[in-house]
Amino acid sequence: ARSRSNLAAFAKYIDQFPVFGFNSGRYDLNLIKKYLFPLLSKRNLTPSATKRPNNFVCLEFGDLKFLDILNFLGGATSLDSLLKAYQTSETKGFFPYD
Repeated sequence: ARSRSNLAAFAKYIDQFPVFGFNSGRYDLNLIKKYLFPLLSKRNLTPSATKRPNNFVCLEFGDLKFLDILNFLGGATSLDSLLKAYQTSETKGFFPYD
């Protein structure tokens, strides 16, 4: 029975689709959660959240798993340095605050 339970947990794990964001646990997910929760709840799924104060570590809806990539990187990482480390042609955008 235990191996069947482990197999079911492993199957659930590999069937999940990870959605990564950069610093999304602190900003993006907090901004879109009021729109995201009702849409995903229509699929009759119960959300599961792992949270720290003011920060989502993981947010799960069935086969969707929203993760903040900063939870897997060092604390002094910026989006610009991450993009440069992976030698992408993309660069961090500029937001005009004025």
